[in-house]
Amino acid sequence: MYARQIARGRDFGMRAVAAIHPAQMTVIRATLAPTESEANWADSVLAGLEVGGGAVFALDGAMIDAPVIARARQIKMASRRKG
Repeated sequence: MYARQIARGRDFGMRAVAAIHPAQMTVIRATLAPTESEANWADSVLAGLEVGGGAVFALDGAMIDAPVIARARQIKMASRRKG
């Protein structure tokens, strides 16, 4: 139940949750960790950034600019923490 609540919040854009007991941390970390699909997307964005020379570019029909690149970097960092 707790994991479902966290996942629902994640679906609405939440990236953090309060814990009242250390045992909850395992569930929180696992539920908020980037999915493989998100990690692959972040890799694609960051690879496109290298090719594009740091400018705005298109990827799969979407405009990739500074806020999107920042999100890709956050996902990449979170993926590394996940292991």
